[in-house]
Amino acid sequence: MTRTPEQRAYAREWQRKRREDPEYREKQNSYVKRWVEQNPERAQDSAQRSREANRRKIAARQREDYARDPEKYREYTRRYRESHREERREYNRLYSRRNRANRRFLQYGITAEQHDALLEAQNGGCAVCGAKPEEGGRNLRVDHDHSCCPGIKSCGKCIRGLLCDKHNLGLGLFNDDIGQLQAAIEYLQRPVWAGQVGA
Repeated sequence: MTRTPEQRAYAREWQRKRREDPEYREKQNSYVKRWVEQNPERAQDSAQRSREANRRKIAARQREDYARDPEKYREYTRRYRESHREERREYNRLYSRRNRANRRFLQYGITAEQHDALLEAQNGGCAVCGAKPEEGGRNLRVDHDHSCCPGIKSCGKCIRGLLCDKHNLGLGLFNDDIGQLQAAIEYLQRPVWAGQVGA
């Protein structure tokens, strides 16, 4: 929005009075606070439009302020984190879940709903050992047939199931080779040197 010369002059005078007159500044702050409380949606919309219109100026000013007094910003960040601990924890939990779902879709081609259905079909645990994903911990890994899609990406059609880190890594080390896995099972059942040590 383009301002007229009169509007620009009024804005300059308003800013000067706010800088130089504490009583005027307090009166204006009080008025703005009441208006925001009475018109929260309009205030939020106005603030959003102002940020978008002045994004570069705001960023430049913040960089200058930080360079001038970095300790002030660190202290502000510390106080904010302490006073918003629960909100940040909830936001991080929701954001992490959404971010994991996005990465999973890009990498394996399955939606969050398809992943949840697969997990439910496995009784909520690893397809090999049944271990459940820990709350706030690592999720089960999506396992796919590497003979169809070599590498870490999948077409989505060759997904076999969900595995814990241990068994996902184990299958990878055996190169998904059933012959090697069978040989390992036979070895565990009949170790080559069983009973011969010290004989």
